Amino acid sequence: MAPQSVAISFTGGKDSLLALHRVVEQGYKVAVLVTFAPPDKPFRAHPMAIIKAQSQALNIPHVICTITGPHYLESYREKLQQLKEEYGIHGLVTGDILQVCSDFMERACKDIVTLIRPLWQLSRQELLQDMWQRPFEIMVTCINRRKLSTSDENNGVGDILSLEWIKKHVDINNADICGEYGEFHSAVLDAPLYINGKINVDGYQKEEGDYIFYHVLSAEIVSR
Repeated sequence: MAPQSVAISFTGGKDSLLALHRVVEQGYKVAVLVTFAPPDKPFRAHPMAIIKAQSQALNIPHVICTITGPHYLESYREKLQQLKEEYGIHGLVTGDILQVCSDFMERACKDIVTLIRPLWQLSRQELLQDMWQRPFEIMVTCINRRKLSTSDENNGVGDILSLEWIKKHVDINNADICGEYGEFHSAVLDAPLYINGKINVDGYQKEEGDYIFYHVLSAEIVSR
């Protein structure tokens, strides 16, 4: 039997990359990486330049599906139907660990494709250890400084995510160590499935309200 073809809901962050690795190991065929994006807001926490480089490193095509309001659920469903017809996918893989917006993804996928969530409700410690043991090289691309322990001199943006980084910046009594409540965001610069090399980035920090972003000037694939 031919492997089931799926799309990966892809931001380039640690969770979407781990979901990708896990479904490949389970025998799925990944046809496309898809980023669902609003029409008028840049992906500051997940820079598109890095996502494009990740697609090249993985040698998997990437598409951006623009989601428009006010009927966001219908917009998602239209895009999923288009992906099904164009790429022949049977499922949508997400890196969700927790429920999102009152079963939104379940409702979006219903009767179109199967929703596949390989990280669903797993322990944060297990997920982080899996990422580091593979190993992933994960860069912190954004923080919410109201939710983390930071200073102007050392806010952690642009650093490589490690156990030491978490111990330094995340109060486990008030924040999620995987950033599930928007404490921080990430981008994977190297992973086992990057067959064309790892990703090198250049940029600088940029502040916007409670957030500090890593503003990417360039992202390119380099040999290991």
